[in-house]
Amino acid sequence: MLKIDVNDIRAFTYSDFVSRYLLDVDGFDGIGESGVYKIDFGSRGVIENVSEVEVVDGMIEIESKDDILENVILDREYFEEFVDVGMYDGIVEVSLNEEEGYEIVRVDRG
Repeated sequence: MLKIDVNDIRAFTYSDFVSRYLLDVDGFDGIGESGVYKIDFGSRGVIENVSEVEVVDGMIEIESKDDILENVILDREYFEEFVDVGMYDGIVEVSLNEEEGYEIVRVDRG
């Protein structure tokens, strides 16, 4: 597991968050408060779910690339090409395969 300080994660205003992810906020429960959110992407980049991430002592935990690959039983070599875990421009990005993954961002209602 990787621990990430929430202060290192890019903070969006609520309106920028909704605009960036083109969210219909009525379709997702719990959005609207300040916090750290995980945006799950399915095939073709469609947002499947948005959920709040638990923050403990100012840190979040995510699976490392090795953790994700440990769960791959078939065609591990294929998945090694697509699985990626990193922070890009302050956004935590996790690719699980060539189509699915998630991003983690902060929302500041300030």
